[in-house]
Amino acid sequence: MSEKRIYFNNFDALRFVAAIVIVFAHAVEGWIGWFEPDHIIDSFTDPVTHQESTFGHLAMTLIKNLGIGVDLFFVLSGFLITYLLVQEKQRFGKISIPNFFLRRTFRIWPVFYLLIALGPFIVQWTQQTYDPDYLRNALFLGNYDTIWRGQFLMPFAHFWSICVEEHFYIFWPFVVAFVPWRRLPAVMIAIILLSIGFRAYTFYALDNNWAHMYLNTLSRIDVLIFGAILGYYYARKPFTFTLPIWLRWTLFLALVSLLSITPIYEIGNVFEAMFKKYMFVGIIILLLLDFQFGTNRKLRPFANPVFSYLGKCSYGIYMYSNILIAIIVVQIMWRYQVNNMWLFLFFNFALTIGISIISFEFFEKRIVKWSHRFRVLK
Repeated sequence: MSEKRIYFNNFDALRFVAAIVIVFAHAVEGWIGWFEPDHIIDSFTDPVTHQESTFGHLAMTLIKNLGIGVDLFFVLSGFLITYLLVQEKQRFGKISIPNFFLRRTFRIWPVFYLLIALGPFIVQWTQQTYDPDYLRNALFLGNYDTIWRGQFLMPFAHFWSICVEEHFYIFWPFVVAFVPWRRLPAVMIAIILLSIGFRAYTFYALDNNWAHMYLNTLSRIDVLIFGAILGYYYARKPFTFTLPIWLRWTLFLALVSLLSITPIYEIGNVFEAMFKKYMFVGIIILLLLDFQFGTNRKLRPFANPVFSYLGKCSYGIYMYSNILIAIIVVQIMWRYQVNNMWLFLFFNFALTIGISIISFEFFEKRIVKWSHRFRVLK
């Protein structure tokens, strides 16, 4: 057994990028929900007509689309989980499924259940008039609870993506363990086709179809499988993937442009419901491959030690940020009668990153160390 730890050095930076764009999107949406219910931010209005300006429209479309950071998380998770499982099966001829579940439990559950336990105090502190369904959230059914209710409820509104990942973790090690090598790609393609077919069914047959399209595990599992396909082939035979610098930046600008002009999860017709997101996810995958596996290291602004460290804290950044929105609004902005969006964003970013670092250093990291005894690959 090799003693060299398996580690993809740029994934942490990518996790931070994914987390921070989601934090920004949630913060702006939170500001609109609490302070500007007409859904038009003053800074984005035309001073003459007092309507949303062209720049404001593009900016708001981009901000609302930053939820695509979740898809980046899904690709990274699908890749890494599958790579490790395939490596384990190749080296030892089998997969220790109990050890896999224990490793995932030590990484995901402590912060998740800490926030579940704090939920009643958060609801009271933020002066909410309802209680979320603690049992469904505790059972990782929060995404379906949101679908059933037809609305996102604080403080667990953003837990839906953790639920999707947990559902993936429940069945995927069994697939990798028991499906023969040659048939595994076909199984992955079949799952993607199942997801596409479910979205088509959702479009035609289900009420509240947007919620199913956005939150249902079957609707979102395909992006995790895209990552799994990459992880499978990289584990079987490592590769490099290098884009010319001009193409790398062209793709990046194309992604930003697309995010600014059209909603990702728009379902005006069945084709958009089934395939539109792949236009965005495809570009993200190409940029991810170049960032992690490319040989050209020039002009890579995200590849730095600060982003890498904050990427280790990215789980906390994602988990704490959305909860802090309501706390900041009620306990700071309302209490001290402050009505400045930029100050609100500053508090949200500063407290989110600060609390996440503290959580990582004094809570998460110590618990994760316990999971090392369940590692099969070193």
